Amino acid sequence: MVRFVSPLSTLEDVHPSDFVEFEATLRRNPLIDILDAFLELMPLISLTDAEYSQTTGRGGRTKEGKSRSARNKQNEYSGLKKQMELVKSAVTAEGSQDFIAEMDSLRVVLTTEQGYFIDPSMNDIIDGTFRVFGKATRVVSDENEKISLLRKTALGKFPSFVEALGPAMEGMNNSGFNEPVETNISGPTMQVIPIAIFS
Repeated sequence: MVRFVSPLSTLEDVHPSDFVEFEATLRRNPLIDILDAFLELMPLISLTDAEYSQTTGRGGRTKEGKSRSARNKQNEYSGLKKQMELVKSAVTAEGSQDFIAEMDSLRVVLTTEQGYFIDPSMNDIIDGTFRVFGKATRVVSDENEKISLLRKTALGKFPSFVEALGPAMEGMNNSGFNEPVETNISGPTMQVIPIAIFS
């Protein structure tokens, strides 16, 4: 009754509603992971920029003793941080979070509920290798099809808004954060609701 999935599986024998089991390394939703990392690093980036400007004497001094360029940078970082917080709230579904289970080239989308984890932060399973037992809810065997990581959010219903996020993502790149932003998992892949994640 259980389909065992391996890194070499083509998923042609797996159908929605099948029980599946596999071993994989679990990663957070790449988009949320990047946004969280960027928001955590923002204060440090703005602090180091301000310190650099003051120690090198770049920019004209204001009455408050700060350089104009440092003040402009601070305002720029503050605006970018607000944009990123809005993006994160738009892509985060209440109490639910996607994980990516990686088995070499095969990647599976796990839809999890925060309330079912012993550790609500779910940090215990990030980057760890676990066995996953669950139920397949969608199977994509065609390489041209994708599972959207925004499907549960308002942004997933309006793809044009995702394109409008371009300037905000460019702002991240301008700040030295060059990680690629991924919003889809290409086939072959499947979407699984985990029943148990164990080692």
